[in-house]
Amino acid sequence: MKLTVKQRKFCDEYLKSGNATQAYRNAGYSANTDSVASSEAWKLLRKPKVQAYLNKSMDKMHEEGIASAEDVLKYLTRVVMGKETEYVTTPGGVIPNVPVSAKDRINAGKEILKRFPSDRLSLAQIRKTEADADLTEAKVKAMKDLTGEDNAKLNQLLDAVTGGVYKDENSNK
Repeated sequence: MKLTVKQRKFCDEYLKSGNATQAYRNAGYSANTDSVASSEAWKLLRKPKVQAYLNKSMDKMHEEGIASAEDVLKYLTRVVMGKETEYVTTPGGVIPNVPVSAKDRINAGKEILKRFPSDRLSLAQIRKTEADADLTEAKVKAMKDLTGEDNAKLNQLLDAVTGGVYKDENSNK
């Protein structure tokens, strides 16, 4: 099976940024909330044809000499652990082998955590997002499954509730 135009755009955007939610929106998908966009993006990432496209694209990048995700993660890990140095240019010249700054080490750690959420809060947010999406899908399915008789009963109930609300509002005046 081939990817749709939006799925291909999503994959390309995801490969650029590593941000599934932003890639989902940039690909042209619409979602009312970030929570829904995030959940839908993660569902796309789990589709076999999307995974195959991403893997093929990553293999191609690797063949072309582009650093693999593993290479980047290893480098970021070395930065976080203080095992990388850099050159610093000053008015007096270039100073080699300067330890990477604390700020850069923190940023490298953040980049790693973006790709591997392991803290309880991030995992809870992912579970909540998935649960919200599942609940929304179940509600839509239930609405689609309503029969004509169900709709009539629902409308009667809504009319009764609405009538009671309007009656209460008018009696307070």
